[in-house]
Amino acid sequence: MAIRPHLNSVLQFAGAVKAHVRVILTSSLLIIAAGLSQTFGPAGYTLFYGMAYAAIIVAGLFVACYRAWDEQKLEKEKVLAELAKSSRITSGDWKELAARFEKIANADVSAQWTHWSHGNRNFFYINGTRESVAICEELCRLAGTMLAKSPYRVGRLPRWNRHF
Repeated sequence: MAIRPHLNSVLQFAGAVKAHVRVILTSSLLIIAAGLSQTFGPAGYTLFYGMAYAAIIVAGLFVACYRAWDEQKLEKEKVLAELAKSSRITSGDWKELAARFEKIANADVSAQWTHWSHGNRNFFYINGTRESVAICEELCRLAGTMLAKSPYRVGRLPRWNRHF
């Protein structure tokens, strides 16, 4: 049976929480202890024990979920720091890219940028020979990748639509 895409993230979350089964088992032992206390203790405290059961269950699940979230957050921060350290974009990289763009400047290539305020959409049109357009597309993709990795960009990058 295939898993639906929207359920995949739920199953991943459940698996991450399941990895912290010790917390859930500890809360289960506390529930058993509260049950034994209720069985052998004085009568008439049903509401108190019911609230204690609920509190133990909620606290145990909260701690397990928090640990799973914290583990994922730390892993993400580690990967982002490693990526930033290993792929630092420098001014030399930008100068090299500019030189590569200048090499195709004499070719029969033209580029046009269009911005539609309705829907805040941007379009790039590149015209020329098949080979020069392919080279220009490659350089534009490289520039976009470098911009995304650049440590000095401010804010969020817009989503671009391209038409070639």
